[in-house]
Amino acid sequence: MFKIKRLYFYVVLTLFLVGCSAINPIGPIVSLGIMWVNGEASKYYATDRDVIHDAIKIVLEKFKIPVIEEKIEEDSILIKAGDDDKLKIKIIATRENVTKVLIRVNVMGDMAYAELIYRHVDDQPGVNQFVSLSQLNEAIEKHPRLINR
Repeated sequence: MFKIKRLYFYVVLTLFLVGCSAINPIGPIVSLGIMWVNGEASKYYATDRDVIHDAIKIVLEKFKIPVIEEKIEEDSILIKAGDDDKLKIKIIATRENVTKVLIRVNVMGDMAYAELIYRHVDDQPGVNQFVSLSQLNEAIEKHPRLINR
């Protein structure tokens, strides 16, 4: 009886310290949706960087979120927007027709707000999403890397 209580104590303590992510560690990989790491959301699109850039600007305009700063570099675009809620959106062309979009809302991040922006970007014409992980892997293997690391 004492061993069962001790085991129960360790299980509860582990879940308390680690959280529920220990129960489902492969959830984001299987769903191929929005990945959430350290307050920043990221998602891959099967679309050119410039098309995603235009779609994000349309969504920001739709929500009446003013663009404060926009830096366009060779391999990425950084958009800082918002009055009350500060947004940092980074658009990275990783491969030909493979674009990674990173969104951070405020300092700590707001997952629901980032997901709302992603959903509206998904609905824009010309924006294509990866349906499966194998489709993303195929696109990555098929085209050479655009970013020099």
